[in-house]
Amino acid sequence: MSYSLRCKIRREIGQDKNGECPIHLQYIYARERIFLTTQQKINPIYWDSDVDRPKRSYPAFKELIRTLNAKVEQIELII
Repeated sequence: MSYSLRCKIRREIGQDKNGECPIHLQYIYARERIFLTTQQKINPIYWDSDVDRPKRSYPAFKELIRTLNAKVEQIELII
C-alpha cells in the first residue's frame, strides 16, 4: 500500500502570541491520519496551502525548507 506524507500548518490548534501556527507532517496510510510535529512555526500569511510549503516571501525560507526536507527524509527512512 502507498502512503502520503505532507507538511501542513495546524490552524485548529491555534496561534501563539506572535500569530504563528505549528507546522506538522501529515502521514496518511490505510486511511489513517497521523500528525507528527516538526517543532517549527510559521505565520499563516507566509504559508502556501496549495503546495503545502512556505512562500518565498518568508524571511527564513531556505532555512525552513531545509529543515522540513530533513524531517521528511528522516520519517521516510523510518517508514
